[in-house]
Amino acid sequence: MKTTESTLRRLVLMTLAALMSAGSAGAQETMPHVDPGTRVRLRLTEWKRDEIKGSVVSWSADSIAIGMRGGVQRVSLLDLDRIQDSMGRSAWRGAAKWGLIATAATAAVVVPMGFLESAQGAAEGSTVSPTLAMAALGVVFVIPVATITGALVGGERWRTRWERP
Repeated sequence: MKTTESTLRRLVLMTLAALMSAGSAGAQETMPHVDPGTRVRLRLTEWKRDEIKGSVVSWSADSIAIGMRGGVQRVSLLDLDRIQDSMGRSAWRGAAKWGLIATAATAAVVVPMGFLESAQGAAEGSTVSPTLAMAALGVVFVIPVATITGALVGGERWRTRWERP
């Protein structure tokens, strides 16, 4: 009777161990290897909004070294939430980004001016309101210049290589 109980106990323990190891093996994900010299953008798990941009210096089993302007920073692979690599620069992406920034900046200046002008009343003898003049300046000059500058500078295109579920 004693051998049957010990055999049954061993069988239950081995089954539980097998189930636990199978569950943890499914949770372990393979992280892609990124070649040294590749420009990457890393998002860290602790600081969801913090991103590290730079070039891969080295990749080991537990960390990645990123070369940035301030030197080399080593990041643990356990701290990563997402890995993206650069696919180069895009003139369209840069134009869209800087055009939108210029549009928002123009609106941020023109809209409050419109409210101030309507609160003060129209000036006598003026043919063009200052708000309309600022809006025209923004549309004719600021937005096109920013869009062209953005197209020349370009915007980086990122491809997600790995993301924590």
